[in-house]
Amino acid sequence: MTNPAPRIVRYVGWLSARAGRVLVVSVVVALLGALSLLRLEFDVGLVSMLPAGTPRFADYERFVQRFGAQDLVIAVVRGTEPASARRFAVAFADALRERPEILEVRAGVDRGAFLRELGEGALARLMPLERHDDVADRLSVDRVDATVAGMKSALSVPGAVGLGPAMVADPLGLSIVLGEALSASRPDRALDPGADALASPDGTRLLLLIRPAEAGFDLEDVERLAMALEAAEETVR
Repeated sequence: MTNPAPRIVRYVGWLSARAGRVLVVSVVVALLGALSLLRLEFDVGLVSMLPAGTPRFADYERFVQRFGAQDLVIAVVRGTEPASARRFAVAFADALRERPEILEVRAGVDRGAFLRELGEGALARLMPLERHDDVADRLSVDRVDATVAGMKSALSVPGAVGLGPAMVADPLGLSIVLGEALSASRPDRALDPGADALASPDGTRLLLLIRPAEAGFDLEDVERLAMALEAAEETVR
């Protein structure tokens, strides 16, 4: 057997002679280390777990900051009959809008935004090819003259001042043609005349699109969102 080096022998002897003090110092260091754990925080967010300091990480971090809040939580409200399902969906959406964890709740089609997008060029992109004949008919000289005459007649009625913006936005009624085409192509009734909810054909199931305030990449944020959804549900039950 090889004899230990002299310096190791001296070190062990030094520790043996001061065993009590070494033990006390070790306990104190251990206690101080344990106290430091009280200030330890775990960050389990997706971004924090990725390697930082690279161009790709910086690009991804900017992407999360810009588009992370676009995440959606999809909730389905089911009822035994359309009226009760609709009442609960409306109350649930209102309760969610009061929660700080929720940025936005959409329970139906935003027809105002829909019309604005049509006026900004979306009409031509969305109009199906099979409805182009209907569009051409509304653009004919006779139909345009009839439309202008109808608009003048409608605006001459007392109290018709509020009709002006709607007529200017879609004077030829092309949004009606598009709405009919989109309604026929959808399995739900969201674009039916008079409808404003994302509902199943029988009306007993309604869809809610919920946008959380946080990006959803952090487990704590997800937990807070789940608690907010449960609290809102309990409020309206």
